[in-house]
Amino acid sequence: MTTSLSLTPIDGEPRIHDLTLAVWLGFDRPVNIRNIVKRNEAKLLKFGPLSTVERVINGGNAKEFYLNQKQSIFICMKSETANAFDVQVEIVHVFDAHLNGGRPVAALPQDLPTALRAWADEVERRTLVERELEASRPKIALKLVLDDQRPPSPVAKRSESRGREGLSPVRPSGLSGSP
Repeated sequence: MTTSLSLTPIDGEPRIHDLTLAVWLGFDRPVNIRNIVKRNEAKLLKFGPLSTVERVINGGNAKEFYLNQKQSIFICMKSETANAFDVQVEIVHVFDAHLNGGRPVAALPQDLPTALRAWADEVERRTLVERELEASRPKIALKLVLDDQRPPSPVAKRSESRGREGLSPVRPSGLSGSP
């Protein structure tokens, strides 16, 4: 492909420029994709607002379209080009990567060595993330006070007479006598 299938944020939503999509679909004249968009405008609106930019090019007005994921896939289906399905797959991958924080969504490994490498890479990535999180956590210094350095409290004096934690001592069953 001559251009990359990149996303353009329009009002905070990722979009694909119509001419970029046309190049990926293999149009001889990329501007012809706008005829498909205009013919199907009512249907495209069912997938969300249709973002447009109007420009003056060579003295004439041009209306460019920026399509969301569903609109882009719909236009691929309507284009009926030989590589329309492959472009639809690429659109799904690009939008998934965008939603995944820019990381491409990995395909399932086809053999054991590839699966093990993918697993090891993921373990390493998670370890690095955990280290970064641990390093960024605020450190709190605790001052430990030993029991013998603390003045006895009135509650502690009363509980000592009854046993540990303020409870009466337990006599083993079957034994008699006083505690």
